[in-house]
Amino acid sequence: MKSNRYTQLFVLFVGLILVSCYDKNNTIHRLPDLQITNISAGAVKTGDELKLHPIGMLGNEEVECTYQWYRYHGNQPELIHEGQDLVWRVDTTDFVNIGLDVTHVETGMMISEVYNFTITPRIERGWIVLKENTEGNTDMDALLMVGDNVFELSENLLPEPLEGKPVALLEAGRYYWNHPVTLVQEGNLECLLPVSEKNIAWYRIKDEVTMLSGDDMFYEPSPVATRKFEAVGVFNSSYCVMALVDNGRVSRTLASYSGSRFMPEIVGNYKLAPWLVTGVSMNMPVGYDEFTSSFVMVGDDALSYFPDTYREGDDVQISSNAMDADLLFFGQTHGNLDPNYTSYPAYGPGIGYALMRKKGNTEQVELYGLNFREATSYGTIYSPIRFHRTIEVVACPELVAADFYTLHQDKGILYFIKDNVLHYYDIENDRFVKDCYTFDGEVTYLKFVGNNYDRSDSWDPIQFNYTFSRLMVATCSGEEYSVYTFEENDSGNLVLRPERTFVGHGKVKKMLWYGYNPTGYLSKLSSNGYIYN
Repeated sequence: MKSNRYTQLFVLFVGLILVSCYDKNNTIHRLPDLQITNISAGAVKTGDELKLHPIGMLGNEEVECTYQWYRYHGNQPELIHEGQDLVWRVDTTDFVNIGLDVTHVETGMMISEVYNFTITPRIERGWIVLKENTEGNTDMDALLMVGDNVFELSENLLPEPLEGKPVALLEAGRYYWNHPVTLVQEGNLECLLPVSEKNIAWYRIKDEVTMLSGDDMFYEPSPVATRKFEAVGVFNSSYCVMALVDNGRVSRTLASYSGSRFMPEIVGNYKLAPWLVTGVSMNMPVGYDEFTSSFVMVGDDALSYFPDTYREGDDVQISSNAMDADLLFFGQTHGNLDPNYTSYPAYGPGIGYALMRKKGNTEQVELYGLNFREATSYGTIYSPIRFHRTIEVVACPELVAADFYTLHQDKGILYFIKDNVLHYYDIENDRFVKDCYTFDGEVTYLKFVGNNYDRSDSWDPIQFNYTFSRLMVATCSGEEYSVYTFEENDSGNLVLRPERTFVGHGKVKKMLWYGYNPTGYLSKLSSNGYIYN
């Protein structure tokens, strides 16, 4: 819609002929008003080009005119172009007012109008891809939904690639940012957090701007030469709170400081493995200390260990400390290992599954299930381990030597890929299903994405329901990547969906499904703040 529209007519009187004309009988006829056609207000997406071609008309006749274009900053106009055709790249958010002065060359009559354009984010819904580019650095692509099952690929979103290979990609829907100069706080920002081995950045989605990156993300940055980011975790809180592993050392942001910067690394004699996981009811991420072979909670300024106490009658009573084992994989899924916990009935407080091998034991591996309800600063009083199983290596050697692992988000299934071949382990039924699919090229990514948040409870549940459960696999051949989608049929078997395959340039490291929430009606469940890494 057009808003703040105003019209001003200026008539220069140099004799009566300038506003009228005579016919052969000396009869005076008033000239028609000058009008602007072929232009109207509307909507435009961030980063797109606004292309306008107005036409000056007297009556029904196109006439020669001059054109001056203005971009308004509040009430102040800025001349941005002179000429009939305007091509202007959108560089702001929310809305912009574009003014236009049109002057009829012959008579000098002028008309001025202002058009209001609503600006909508270009990234509204679709896949965000973290990739390694041909130079070995980190960039992002977006496969954007532009219609009903219609997608367009936009490549290389970052203004400048992040140095080093890609590590992690997170989304924060409640990021509070303190401007480093004005100290003014902007709240509830939708941001992406791309992480490479050497760099990390806050990328604001609505205008595709990198707000903060590099050393500005830290109070005490580590030297770039020795820096090696290995893992990052974000967990549910009133603010966006993160933890970052750098060469086994960990730093955290503080909720009270809005998540803008990482605090100095936590001191102590420890080395964290490159996994950080969280669950629904937690307010601290969980990692694994390789020095002590113990699971730890990452607090604001210290690591804490789980106690060696157990509930009376627990079938499993195993300490999460001094486990004397190497961690092969640590991931999280929905579910509940605590029979006394009835909240979040659909998803449970979350389960962390850890695949481990006891030091010196080459014939067996151990699978542990951790109850995430215990990972809280409000009173952790029990060991988190609620499940344990010993698996013979001979049953499936590929499990121990797998290149990639991922957990189903609603079932106890561990998918893994070894030498481009997909297999899975059914935890509930203790069985392997091998040789599910063989991929061409180099597999670079495996993840089960349980998207149950991109939907509306308030609006039409069909029209505003983009939920899905899919196993995503990316491969690389030469300089191109291919992303494959598997879905489960009614029998629970994986089925490749070739029509959902898409390609781009580089090597895929991480992906997430982004569902834009401009109105607040689409809700992201707290149980899904952690499922992507």
